Amino acid sequence: MRKSMKKVSRRQKNTKRQFLFLFLGGLFFFNGLALSAGEFREIPLSSERQKVLDSHIEQLASSSTKIREQAKRDILTFGSSAIESLQKAQNHPDLTAAESAVYCLRLLTQGLSRSDDPPEVKKNLNYYSTNEWYLRSLAISRLSYLEPDTSLRPLLRILLHEKNTLAGQSAALAVYWTLPHIQPFRQWPTVFPDEKAFPTPEYRMEQNKQSTEERLKLQNEIREYLLSESARTPGKTLLLQLMEIESTLRKKRGEAAALLSADNSENKSEDEVKKVTAQNAENAPLESGHIEEIEEMLNRFLEEAQKDGKPEKMTFLQEMIYVCADILFQSGHFEEAEAFFRNWQRKNVCALEFNHFQSNEMRLQTLHIRFYLTQKLIVRGNWDWGKSEMKNFLAQMRQTERIRYARYFCTALKATGDFGDAADQMKELRRFQFLAFTQTPETPLGQKTEKQDKGKKDEEEISEYTPLILYFQGLEACSKEDYPKAKKFLARNMELGENCDIDGLILARKLALFTNDAEWLREVESKINHLLEETQKSIQVLKKNPLIPKEELLMELNLFAWLAVNTERRLEEAQKYAMEAVDLSPDSESIRDTLAMTFAAQGNFEKALEVQLEAVKINPHELELIQNLEKIRFFQTEQK
Repeated sequence: MRKSMKKVSRRQKNTKRQFLFLFLGGLFFFNGLALSAGEFREIPLSSERQKVLDSHIEQLASSSTKIREQAKRDILTFGSSAIESLQKAQNHPDLTAAESAVYCLRLLTQGLSRSDDPPEVKKNLNYYSTNEWYLRSLAISRLSYLEPDTSLRPLLRILLHEKNTLAGQSAALAVYWTLPHIQPFRQWPTVFPDEKAFPTPEYRMEQNKQSTEERLKLQNEIREYLLSESARTPGKTLLLQLMEIESTLRKKRGEAAALLSADNSENKSEDEVKKVTAQNAENAPLESGHIEEIEEMLNRFLEEAQKDGKPEKMTFLQEMIYVCADILFQSGHFEEAEAFFRNWQRKNVCALEFNHFQSNEMRLQTLHIRFYLTQKLIVRGNWDWGKSEMKNFLAQMRQTERIRYARYFCTALKATGDFGDAADQMKELRRFQFLAFTQTPETPLGQKTEKQDKGKKDEEEISEYTPLILYFQGLEACSKEDYPKAKKFLARNMELGENCDIDGLILARKLALFTNDAEWLREVESKINHLLEETQKSIQVLKKNPLIPKEELLMELNLFAWLAVNTERRLEEAQKYAMEAVDLSPDSESIRDTLAMTFAAQGNFEKALEVQLEAVKINPHELELIQNLEKIRFFQTEQK
């Protein structure tokens, strides 16, 4: 992955990891008293039983060790029914009671994890076992990005064990997102006419056909499984309701298509009738009553969310709107899905000003979760929905918040081919930083530069965003076949020396090759070779000095590998350095992305796919990782 993006992703990841360690650092465990999943009590507590449970929790603060230990044993007999009360008890004013509540909660939530769970599942279930809404929400979201074979089992465990209404219903939405889904036909962007676009219509059609079959099969299996379980939880109720709505909509669509085909079935073969029915299904009208059912459900959630304006409830409502629009889409009602989505988008019922934030930290956590939701729409192929939601969301942010999230919006625009919009957003980001600098001695993104101290007025000259802006402008010019203009932008990027954008340098080489500009190609090749040589020397020096932070070596290893593999040279060295980087930082998704590209460049798509899937598991929200994953899958299929 590109050098500049790796810095951002590592910083975010380290921040989250430190926060989690600090939060979990207070947990402690006693030996024994572990419950198995089969001992979970799924019967909702009566008011009398709730009073008994509350009494046991209060006994955790007793000065008598004997009473405290007996209270723990009594609490554990309640199974998962005690989880919600124990989560509240973690904030008990008595430290001993709070620690005992954490202990009991840990034992009960152990039932969500299994010894044979994949590492990424165990990691997310550990996140979910905390009391922090932000981490619990992130854990559920990350599980929903994984393959159904990996994610459905733990998500259904949460669904059946979780008594908290909001958490259980969030798990229901995660199960829904996990199901195989059809996607609108979207080709990832190409820059030059001779590049092979992916996926092809035939590939997407076959993928959607398989997804539909797998989706229906899984929905039936999940429905039978949930109905066979005696547990009655909010998550189970919501998921069954969502699947029933989708099933009804799909059935109505088929019935309407059959009626449209009946009048034209005379003198036609069976195959011709099936073909006509399938064509009519694309245009089958949807009765308004079924849309109203979805509207009523959303309005109920809206009324509840707006009572107190808690950020977590407003975030859940926003996700529900996305899910309901997707239900229409997955059931084949594409025009209705578009109209429904736009209608609720205009209402803007989940705007940030409607949220009651208890602290600035809560606001930042909410922004993070909400922004991930918009990225999920793009990952699923609903590019227009996702980008318009991102744009609206950015408009609600404060200036410093926009500085942080505009980068990700630009990445999404670039990945979906809106190069001009990406350049404009980056210019806007540069303007925000410049305005922030004029107001404070230190910008939100770092200390003043020497040029800023001198008071130069050239905004572009003092901006760290200039290389990216020139790269995006070069991409836009190339996509419009304005190659002289593209060369102008990319040449200016090269003039920035060591501060140039690496992807801009890679694009300059492609442009020189495509336009047969031999003179400029020599200049670009010389620049690339010089940069690779200097980077290799730097790697050798850094390896000899163990006192230098490993991040510097990682940057150089990744830079060499990324530049080499994307300029079709020194592939064995690129792969060697990328593997060294992975050994140094196994939790870096950007490093694994680079390694996957080295395998793909040598035609080993099977190994490339394996490595890229690992990268996506580490950070399933990164759009460029998803783009490269689909690219590898497509070319692997084409190779067979």
